[in-house]
Amino acid sequence: MHGPSPAGAHLHDRGTTVATRAFTFARGWPGGPVRPAGPGPLPVALRQVGEFDAEGVNLLLVFPLLKARPRCVRQVDLWLRVLRYQPQFHIAAYPSKLVSLASDRPAARVGSETLIDNRPRGDATVTTDRAWMRFDVTELYRTWADGGPFPSQLRTVRRGTPLVVDVGPDSFAEPYFEVRFAPLDRETATAPQLRWTAARGC
Repeated sequence: MHGPSPAGAHLHDRGTTVATRAFTFARGWPGGPVRPAGPGPLPVALRQVGEFDAEGVNLLLVFPLLKARPRCVRQVDLWLRVLRYQPQFHIAAYPSKLVSLASDRPAARVGSETLIDNRPRGDATVTTDRAWMRFDVTELYRTWADGGPFPSQLRTVRRGTPLVVDVGPDSFAEPYFEVRFAPLDRETATAPQLRWTAARGC
């Protein structure tokens, strides 16, 4: 028989953090450009370009870090509101190497390497009502907020850097597709967001 739990045990803080910036990047064209997302729907796509080539359109989102210490974070999910999509596709959320996007002077052109690492990553799950897409980015977030290191090559980011997430096709072998998400509008409940849980008093 278990005694009463100590006061405050198992209590959690929960919240929603909306993205502060959004960009698009066409992966079929090494070197850029990275463009600020327009006011309309946010695209992620894999398109045919010419007879044999493919172009991947990635979505890059910037989020402020949570106030909770990384070790106190229990769950972080990226939620994107689906407006329309073609059914056969697979996308994931990765840690972006384009940390300048979190600054007031983001770089417009980049090299061919745009990820810090391809893991930890958040795989997408379409919710049962097909209105939202959810990515579990808990480990991605913790690793980033800790400053790394990321597992493949032990790369790091400066602690305190806002989170930059790259959402895109996980492979150029995927069937061609396009999905559009609700735009970045902090006045609405459908903007790209992190829904998180952290241990209270940790």
